[in-house]
Amino acid sequence: MNPKIKYTVLFFGLMILLNSCTNNYKEGMKKYNEKNFDNALVHLRKVESTDKNYKIAQNKIREIDSILFQIKKEKIIQDSVSKVEKASKDSIARIKREQKEIEDFKIQLSREIESFKTINGETYRDDVSSIQLEIALFKAWANNIKKAKNHKDKEINRLGNTLNLKTIALQKSEFPQLRKNYGDILKQKLWLENIKVKTKGTGYNTLEFEGGIFANNKNKQNTQQTLSEMLNLLRFKRINYKWYEYDDDYTYYSLKTLQDGDLVEL
Repeated sequence: MNPKIKYTVLFFGLMILLNSCTNNYKEGMKKYNEKNFDNALVHLRKVESTDKNYKIAQNKIREIDSILFQIKKEKIIQDSVSKVEKASKDSIARIKREQKEIEDFKIQLSREIESFKTINGETYRDDVSSIQLEIALFKAWANNIKKAKNHKDKEINRLGNTLNLKTIALQKSEFPQLRKNYGDILKQKLWLENIKVKTKGTGYNTLEFEGGIFANNKNKQNTQQTLSEMLNLLRFKRINYKWYEYDDDYTYYSLKTLQDGDLVEL
């Protein structure tokens, strides 16, 4: 290569290199002034040690590192504050929701207690569905009584206890009437089949069937199975099957059912 050309190439190469270093510094400072610190670092780190602006660039790099560290630290703090604020808002919302649930439950229990002043068991005597409806009411009360008993609020505990006492008293008076009413319903339905039905015993807890159909043991068993759910629901203690009035050797079933004052099982 011609020496003249060679030196010319080296000269322009050197100028390009020097210009590149100068451009990195200038671009880095520009980005710094624009507060685009990440891009500023990219350019300032490219400034060569031979560049007259090298020391300034290094100082700026340390300054930017410090700024970025502070920004990161502030972001961590802000994120923590935001999390605390969100947790606090969630906690307040949860407390308000729990307080509303407590107040709503108190109102519900109070209304149920108040309803005992006007409740009329006669409205549940029309048919089997009506009987089942009153027992479903007892079951709903039992559910609330259990919930109130285990509640952390003392006022709810007290209201639950009041509801419990009133429910027990009502069940003791209603179950005997429901059993008698159920016997009367069966009596009307089975009259055409020449079957006599009557309730007797303490609290009408014995149900007795009488008819020629019960000379057959299979018919006794089938009837018992068919009526089993209602017999247990109404807490009958004994079911008699006679095929005629003076049948001394009749069949009977003893039932292990709840007492009338026991809350309806959930």
